[in-house]
Amino acid sequence: MYNSNIVRETSSEIRALARRALKGNWSKVFIGIFLFYLLMNTVPSVIDAAFSFGQQSVDLVSMLSEKTPEEIMTAYENGEFNVSTGISSLYSLALSGAFSAGLCSFLLAFFRKGDIKPGYVFNGFEYYLKTLALMLLIGLFTFLWTLLFIIPGIIAAFRYSQAFYVLADDPSKGVIECLDESKRIMTGNKMKLFIFNLSYIGWYIAAGICSGIISTVLALISAAFINSFVLVFIDLVSALPLLVAMVYVQTGCTAFYELASENLVARSSQPQPIQVDDFIEVPAEENKKAPDENNEQ
Repeated sequence: MYNSNIVRETSSEIRALARRALKGNWSKVFIGIFLFYLLMNTVPSVIDAAFSFGQQSVDLVSMLSEKTPEEIMTAYENGEFNVSTGISSLYSLALSGAFSAGLCSFLLAFFRKGDIKPGYVFNGFEYYLKTLALMLLIGLFTFLWTLLFIIPGIIAAFRYSQAFYVLADDPSKGVIECLDESKRIMTGNKMKLFIFNLSYIGWYIAAGICSGIISTVLALISAAFINSFVLVFIDLVSALPLLVAMVYVQTGCTAFYELASENLVARSSQPQPIQVDDFIEVPAEENKKAPDENNEQ
């Protein structure tokens, strides 16, 4: 699948675009990222804490396929397992696609128009079935490629990495169209995105160290009254440094999508280094290709 737009900007230049967009907006964008984390990570943890009836957690989805209803009820009555892991797994399976699309919608609105509304994280529910199908297909295709070897699986993950951005950008697109468009814009750009993600390694390390320190301190302070809900609170608070890094990383990934999809282009072919003010947004109607052109690709 041919892609005429290869991202030429360096990782440093893409991060500069992210910093320009975040200038004066870090705290506002953080609220949206924090909401996404609550929905994707904290809610399942609360479910696990609230429904921990037994001593052992078992994946309910796997158990349903391996045991008869009578065996499941007998095991539950004997206190051999709890259903919390199964409930939280079903929650994640059902909603992670919608929240992922919503996060992309939130980030695109912020990056393009400075429209920072955390409620956009719920936009994916406007086309919920598409987000669910897209998440399942991405997971299936990535898994199948991983069966060949780990490297093809990683390549597949990068190949489909832009699919939720494509869907959030144009919800009228079909699921297969989103996958095909992601493949198209990532042709020739997969290594660029891989290197770009690696450029944040310093942020990941610093955030991880801060999170570890906070987690250790809170665990020591609360050791006398530790329980499942306290552990959820510790996990949430200790994640704050990682969420700060996530604001920067996700904004940078949004800038990468804008460049790869030709929504953001350099004003001219001037020599490097390119400055952040040398980029302009491409109107959506000018950037859309005719249906027959997309089919030919």
